[in-house]
Amino acid sequence: MAMQRRHFITLVSGAAAAWPLAGRAQQARRQHRIALVHSGIPADQLTETAGPFWVRRFYQTLRKLGYAEGSNIVVQRYSAEGRSQHFTSLAAAVVGSDPQVIVVNLNELIEAFAAATTTIPIVAIMGDPIATGLVANLAHPEAT
Repeated sequence: MAMQRRHFITLVSGAAAAWPLAGRAQQARRQHRIALVHSGIPADQLTETAGPFWVRRFYQTLRKLGYAEGSNIVVQRYSAEGRSQHFTSLAAAVVGSDPQVIVVNLNELIEAFAAATTTIPIVAIMGDPIATGLVANLAHPEAT
């Protein structure tokens, strides 16, 4: 009887030890959230095959690095639709969606995002960020 009980305890403890490993193996891959914001082009056109050159190149680079939309990244697309009066509210809405990184173009729109968050990294597609006063220097691009 003692042998059967010992065998049962060994079996249960082995299963309990293996269960968390099996559970981890079946967990979904972590998906990273990126907010892609354009100043004028409609959000539905900001894809890997449409939109401006830099948007298509952005997706190609992500793919080369092993990231693919629908697999391990989620891209939330936004557009100001050419209306600068919406920059501030758009920045607040995007920041409120809590992406892990924000990719945005156009100096004035970038400035709205810089004012809306200091915790979410912003990738800016722009001219000279030093001349515009957005950053002090490129080596340490903390906001000025």
